[in-house]
Amino acid sequence: MPHGESLLTPHPFAGDDGSIAPDLERAFRENRLLKTEAVVAALGEVRVLIGAAPHRALSFDVEESYDERSAAPQKTSAHPLDNPDGLIRVNFGQGRHAYAIFSSAQAYGSFAQKYDIASAMRPVPIKARDTAALALARGDGLLVLDPDTPHQQWIGRSACMAIATGDEWCAPWSDPAIVQHIMGALPGKVPGLERLSIDPGEDGSAFLTIYLIAGSSREQVDYAVHVISEIICTESYVKARLDLVELRPFWAGV
Repeated sequence: MPHGESLLTPHPFAGDDGSIAPDLERAFRENRLLKTEAVVAALGEVRVLIGAAPHRALSFDVEESYDERSAAPQKTSAHPLDNPDGLIRVNFGQGRHAYAIFSSAQAYGSFAQKYDIASAMRPVPIKARDTAALALARGDGLLVLDPDTPHQQWIGRSACMAIATGDEWCAPWSDPAIVQHIMGALPGKVPGLERLSIDPGEDGSAFLTIYLIAGSSREQVDYAVHVISEIICTESYVKARLDLVELRPFWAGV
């Protein structure tokens, strides 16, 4: 019969003082064009904090007003809602929610104080890869790191998959096959459409710029945006790799 002590495993976060991990701190200092990829790479190895209800199943959904042209919601308020997992979620818009994760006790404390949830929720250390797996298995495949701070980053489904599995993430702006799949799925010739490009956006999102021939009409612009939006939502390769995106028509007037 083994001694009880031999059945115990060391706490993986013993001595953790709640500071931000050095790799993540370095990622936050990257310029906008490199920041998202650096953050995703760092999250594969670091500890983050989540807010969890210690007793009854309670979570706090941060309600958002969503601008359909932008992938970054604007926070308005927070409300407690019964939820089986008892974790903090942020409403991304269009019916999707992201689990909130925090880089440090300071970031968590600021959020908890702002939304007056410190008495109901407790910060819990956890490997970021485990939160990514949770988002994929039980959520909408979305995380948001340090919401409501200058370091806020949305982590989409493809990035969550890479974090959870330990694979290298290919950002949508580094994957030319996405544009190829969109162009290949177009229903014939789209009047006025010249080309597409994908670039890093804000807070982890991507900009999909729709270049239109000078003189394209408003109707042609609207049609191109509509058709491409449908492809993003339905084409399997694109849908799996371009889930945080803002469409930006670019043309030289009528």
